[in-house]
Amino acid sequence: LHKMKSHKRQLERLYRKTGLTVHLHAYTGHLHLYRTALNSVRSSFYSNLIHSGS
Repeated sequence: LHKMKSHKRQLERLYRKTGLTVHLHAYTGHLHLYRTALNSVRSSFYSNLIHSGS
């Protein structure tokens, strides 16, 4: 996740610098992948936390 986040920031900086639509699409595509991975990890973390507590 850390590498995905740093790559996301790199793509964001590139898009803000150039303003090109191609860079926007690359950024939003990677952002979608990052958010999906983050939600998956977050969900499994809390699921394990709930199951281990009971």
